Amino acid sequence: MLGYLNDKADGVYGAKTQAAVENLQRDLGLPVTGKVDNALMQRIVSGEVAAYDPYLEVKVGDTGERVVKLQQRLRDLGYM
Repeated sequence: MLGYLNDKADGVYGAKTQAAVENLQRDLGLPVTGKVDNALMQRIVSGEVAAYDPYLEVKVGDTGERVVKLQQRLRDLGYM
C-alpha cells in the first residue's frame, strides 16, 4: 500500500482515486493530469514508487492533500 488513497479500494475510478493519482504525479514530478497512462501504471505495479510521505515540503502555490492537511492542522491549532 502506497498510502496515496485514503479510502478503501472499491473498483471505481472516482474523485478520490483521481486526487490520489494527482498527488502521486506531483510527487514524481510528472504532469498532473489525474490520468494513469501505461508508463505510470507500470511504475506503480513494479514496486518502483515509494510510499506517500506526508512530510514533504509545501510552498506557496502548491495544491493537494498535503496542503489541505496542513491547513486543517493550522486551523486546529488556532493559526488560521
